[in-house]
Amino acid sequence: MKQFYFIMICLLVSGVIIAQEKTKLPNEEKERREKNIQAANPFAKFGYKARIATLSKGKYLEVHDLDSIVTIGSVRFHVDRKEIVGIIEPDRINGEYTRPVGDIASRWLSPDPLAEEFPSWSPYTFVFNNPVYFIDPDGMQAIENDSTYGVDNKGNINKIDDKVYYDKDGKEIDKLIRGNTANYNSKGELTNKSVDVSKGVLDNKQDLSMKDSKNNAVKGYSLDFGKNQSEAKNVFEFLADKVNVEFSLITISNPENASNQKSMILTSQIEDRDYFGADLANKYSKSGFLKEHTHSHPYYDGPGASNADQRFRSVIDQNIKNLKETTPNKKINEPKFNVYHGFKYNPY
Repeated sequence: MKQFYFIMICLLVSGVIIAQEKTKLPNEEKERREKNIQAANPFAKFGYKARIATLSKGKYLEVHDLDSIVTIGSVRFHVDRKEIVGIIEPDRINGEYTRPVGDIASRWLSPDPLAEEFPSWSPYTFVFNNPVYFIDPDGMQAIENDSTYGVDNKGNINKIDDKVYYDKDGKEIDKLIRGNTANYNSKGELTNKSVDVSKGVLDNKQDLSMKDSKNNAVKGYSLDFGKNQSEAKNVFEFLADKVNVEFSLITISNPENASNQKSMILTSQIEDRDYFGADLANKYSKSGFLKEHTHSHPYYDGPGASNADQRFRSVIDQNIKNLKETTPNKKINEPKFNVYHGFKYNPY
């Protein structure tokens, strides 16, 4: 019981002290605090005295830029008269500001409003390290559009729409279909036969050009799948099965580090040969980096290697032999060669 009375007495004493503190504020201080609070009242000009949220209960002015003359850049502006009253000439040395003028310094004091959306990206990273894909930065969120792409019988790949797709793990992907018309059912699901492609692979298709042995212009393209060899294989098979031009699938890797590899699809968009795949394979075989070269046979000749294929294989074998002789201690890939025809891989 004594403990109860003691607690009640403490509460009464503290209440009296608080009440006394509230009454100790002089009228001038009360008016000053109320003025600070009402400075944030957006309805003051209509005569309405609103309740304003404040952290200091008016002890401090929590609303700024109340001066009649403010600095905007190098301009002095009178907010009441709504006119420019002066121009500040900045001090410069070699074209740089020696003393920041107006709001120049404050530009770097505010965090990016979208910073919390991208915690893994440094504010100093320009356009997500991809100035080709993400252009004309304006401070807005960088978004990669999901898309449907179509490939015609000549191997031309074009974007059809901006449909959003996800793989089984919930990752955004693109879809590649045969033809240039995407069909959807009542649920909005794609009904065309398609293959999944990682974001950016089709959009970043690299156009290629060269001259053949007769000085004729040859054009085509390459698709870079990075380390995703399984996806490159799936897309290669889709293209080889659906399109009447030859494609090459090439994998290159560092023999000293097997994890450092890249897979690419190339085509000259010609029915019976691919100059770009052969040229790339020849280049990387000279350094021992060529790991695999597969090309499709879309025409009727069948699954076997042609005479031209055998001559190409002989050139690569000679490159490997020369490399072994000149650098006997160097690790070198022993490349594999395949012809893809009739849904099958045929080594040669």
